[in-house]
Amino acid sequence: MSRHDAFIGRRRAVAVVLGGGLVATGALLPWLTLFAGLQHYSGLIGLYGWLVLAGGAAAVALGLAMFVRPARWLHVGGLALGLTLTIFTVWLAGRLFETMHGVGADAMFVARPGPGLFVAMAGAVLVAAAAVRGVRHV
Repeated sequence: MSRHDAFIGRRRAVAVVLGGGLVATGALLPWLTLFAGLQHYSGLIGLYGWLVLAGGAAAVALGLAMFVRPARWLHVGGLALGLTLTIFTVWLAGRLFETMHGVGADAMFVARPGPGLFVAMAGAVLVAAAAVRGVRHV
């Protein structure tokens, strides 16, 4: 492997680590706000948020392993994890909007989506995109 390929592989590994960090951060941020932002609900209020946090931590660990050892199976695992997290966060966003529609019937709640789920979704897409490039080139 040339120096250039090693450098590109390390950049992909760093992108996977950053994407996993975004996923984990998104789980900690508010997913839903009520009463015009006075009440915040993060992802960690339920099981799905904890699963997103665990997926983010797994992506960080996988990215660190990719940084140390650029093996093809690590990139394939990163791609699988990134796609799984992407599909899961898109599904969760759909459920969030369904919940907001149901709660939105009462004008007193003033339900709004928080940034957390969308940050997690962006991180999941970053993990998948960085890993798919590695699958093709390793």
